[in-house]
Amino acid sequence: MLTPFYDAVVGATTRENTFKRSLIEQADVLGGQSVLDLACGTGTLSIWIKQGHPDCEVIGVDGDPTVLSLASRKALKNSVTVQFDEALSQALPYPDARFDHVVSSLFFHH
Repeated sequence: MLTPFYDAVVGATTRENTFKRSLIEQADVLGGQSVLDLACGTGTLSIWIKQGHPDCEVIGVDGDPTVLSLASRKALKNSVTVQFDEALSQALPYPDARFDHVVSSLFFHH
């Protein structure tokens, strides 16, 4: 299984810091808002959003329980509270208009 190597591969083969930081800036998240990270993977984007906006609610959702376990451990290691939920993008367990922002990276090209 390659999942444990995902972060290392993405870090080595993409400009992750550049494009994810740019995505966060473009999202224009304000204090107290709620953010959904769709197909959050190992949670890097969710964690960075929470670090930059500690008063925001950040929820990451992904269909892979193994990757969500990695995300939860990474959030704990980074001392941030992010809720990680297991669900598929076409069947999200949230009511309409639940979030102020929905972000996603490295998902739609798959």
